[in-house]
Amino acid sequence: MNEQIKELAEQARLLTGWPVGEIEYQKFAILIIKKCRDIVSDTRDMAIEEEWNVDEAMSTAMYDIEEHFGVK
Repeated sequence: MNEQIKELAEQARLLTGWPVGEIEYQKFAILIIKKCRDIVSDTRDMAIEEEWNVDEAMSTAMYDIEEHFGVK
């Protein structure tokens, strides 16, 4: 399991060995969404600073999200 995903799963209490339910899965989804939002926000700030066009900013954000979560 990718270390970043494992860290979020631990925060959501999915890896305790105890039965998990809807609350834990919702927490996990929320943590993933928040991390993606943070990555996009960082990319937006960089894009403004470096005067990128929208395509450059979006491509960079997509790449950074995939890299962060180890998705290829």
